[in-house]
Amino acid sequence: MKKTVLSYLGLWGGGILVALAVLYSLFWLYMADQINQEIDRFLISLQDKEITVIVREKRLTGFPFHYELAFDGRIAAEGVVIDVPALRLRSSVWNNRHLHATLPQGFTTTGTNPQALWSLDYLELGGDVPSSLPDTLTYEDLSAWRAQKGRIAINSFALRKGTLHLEAAGFIELDDTLQPQGAFNARMSGHMGFISWLQGEGLIDNRTALLSAAIFSGLSRTDKETQEPKIEIGMSLQNRTLFAGPAQLMTLPVIDWPYRADLPPALP
Repeated sequence: MKKTVLSYLGLWGGGILVALAVLYSLFWLYMADQINQEIDRFLISLQDKEITVIVREKRLTGFPFHYELAFDGRIAAEGVVIDVPALRLRSSVWNNRHLHATLPQGFTTTGTNPQALWSLDYLELGGDVPSSLPDTLTYEDLSAWRAQKGRIAINSFALRKGTLHLEAAGFIELDDTLQPQGAFNARMSGHMGFISWLQGEGLIDNRTALLSAAIFSGLSRTDKETQEPKIEIGMSLQNRTLFAGPAQLMTLPVIDWPYRADLPPALP
């Protein structure tokens, strides 16, 4: 009798576990479909702004505990073409506000001036998207978000370009023209070789190269393991210009946020 009761309990328990697994699978698939619809809406909105997106691959995986978007394609607008051979965007099922994006092969850009500067060998970005951030990134919505002192925490950021290796963490917000601004604590290596590359490409003049080299040389410390010079430095983004300490690194292009009236209708 005792064995019979235990057998029934085992069967009931197993049945409940199977039912829960089926329900969870259906939930994951439903949410994956919703994410795919949001991606499609986003791609349509880009087309309406005369931004061409050529999708070579777009798939959503990560079952059972994550959603991971794999994208391979090309983006073109106003004569500028960005080729993205591999983008991985990942979030947790239980916390879709925490996002982690990786471009393990970086991206290449053509049609920009200077073209050589706007390409990377590797890019990684991880952060927490606040619930206050609007779902539609329109001029009106972002203006209201900025007025509420909206801010995005950047937990991890890394890039590689040539000899330069940079890691940072900090925050991003919007200035009064709705352009990104922020502050970061950064660690970098390979900066001396990068300055030489900028000079060789004609992206900075000899005076700027010498001044930057002198500043970074004074801030560098030798890593005990690699014996390479490394810097721990504060970085800032203001007026669309990225600074490492007092040294100006690059100026970013203007982001032209769409107005609500310009958005395409929601998909049925």
